[in-house]
Amino acid sequence: MNFSKVVDGIVENVIVADQSFIDSGALGNPALFYLTDFYTRGNVHYNHDWQPDGLPPYRGNYGENGFTWDAVNQVFYAPCPGVGYILDHQTWLWVLE
Repeated sequence: MNFSKVVDGIVENVIVADQSFIDSGALGNPALFYLTDFYTRGNVHYNHDWQPDGLPPYRGNYGENGFTWDAVNQVFYAPCPGVGYILDHQTWLWVLE
């Protein structure tokens, strides 16, 4: 399982671990770790060949280092790539205005 460690709303680290290890507190406060899905991008779930597979997406995007954690919507999204971009709240990707 992949977990994103979120500090002040930003993903600080991503690790592979069992839920029981996270819950043990060995890496710090378990409440800072959020399960993330490597195969979710743009609010679409993909198979191992990177083809959409129809499974439910999980938390908008894979929670990579530097991504924002939106606790209200329970999603991860990338940093804004530059001026003139807006966040699409359907895909959780940045698009040019």
